[in-house]
Amino acid sequence: MRKKIHYILRRYFTGFFFTMAFMGLAMLLFGWGQKPMVCNKNVPTVLTDRLTIFNGKNLDGWTGHLKGWKVENGELVGTAANKREKDRATWIRTEQKFEDFELSMWVKLLGDRNRNSGVYYRGQWDDEEHVVGYEFDFGGWAGEKELWWGELHDPYRRPDFWIKKLEKEELISLYNKKGWNHIRIRAEGDHIQHWLNGIQTVDWYEKDSTMQKQGFIAFQLHDETRFEVRIRNIELIPIK
Repeated sequence: MRKKIHYILRRYFTGFFFTMAFMGLAMLLFGWGQKPMVCNKNVPTVLTDRLTIFNGKNLDGWTGHLKGWKVENGELVGTAANKREKDRATWIRTEQKFEDFELSMWVKLLGDRNRNSGVYYRGQWDDEEHVVGYEFDFGGWAGEKELWWGELHDPYRRPDFWIKKLEKEELISLYNKKGWNHIRIRAEGDHIQHWLNGIQTVDWYEKDSTMQKQGFIAFQLHDETRFEVRIRNIELIPIK
């Protein structure tokens, strides 16, 4: 009987110490019980709270060429009523500057056949008071002979910089000629994306490292034509 008890105890303690030794080895090898390491590379970008850059009541927070701009029915309205200096454009812009963000709004163009405006972002003034920066183009020229809705331009710094995914025939069926069009822009580092009415029109990675990554938001008026641009529900969400 005593031999049997000794045999059972020997087997029990041998198995116990073997198990403890195995667990200790596993902790050394695999770091059991330690906090997991986080690799920032795999952390997704985060959209933060929306910023109000247009209050729908007045032009507080905006500067630049304010002539021709007003607030009406909660909308930002720009009017180019006189054909003055050819090829002269003006801009109203935010006082605040932004870097990485998503920007959305609704836009309507009214007026003659040469209706063209645009929203500039990461903008800055050049020596001639032109805005240099990325542009989401609104409208076109000579009716639908030239149509640039949703294209990416930088006309006063890189005149030949025209980025697009859609051809004119596709745009004609996509944009609302007499009504509201939804605009969405995402700028994150070197990655620039545009959407018009839910359809992506630009997916571009900037190759020029000298381009600024921060700047103001601006809306453009061309004075050599007669038209009106109406903008509402402007929302900007910074990206962390």
